[in-house]
Amino acid sequence: MYSDLFEFLKSAQLLGSVIILTYGEDFVQTPRVSKSGLRAAVADVIVTQKSKADTLEKYLQDKNIGPAEKIALVDDSLEHLIGVKARFPQAITIHLVRSSDTTTPPEFYRTASLAEAFSVLQKRAKTCAE
Repeated sequence: MYSDLFEFLKSAQLLGSVIILTYGEDFVQTPRVSKSGLRAAVADVIVTQKSKADTLEKYLQDKNIGPAEKIALVDDSLEHLIGVKARFPQAITIHLVRSSDTTTPPEFYRTASLAEAFSVLQKRAKTCAE
């Protein structure tokens, strides 16, 4: 878990509803999330072993959230970002890169920290509101 995660979540909630979509084994991720206090910091936590795009689509359908809703995904996995961007072209996709050895396709924002990711989200929210 990143040290700047709770500050990011607190700030991001000012822009809208925040969920955590985490990839991994339920028996590993669920206790990790519960122990960390993350569940109380967000609207929802979803653990999946499927693609995040598939899981996000089902979540949005289950919550009756339409395709016009603004979606943003911050992830360190390029594979998951590519899947979400393909399914939701309007999504703001932010590649969180903590090392310099990874390349980021031009259709994604690239940030080195969650503070930078929040800055991108703030700018996009302001642009969309104008």
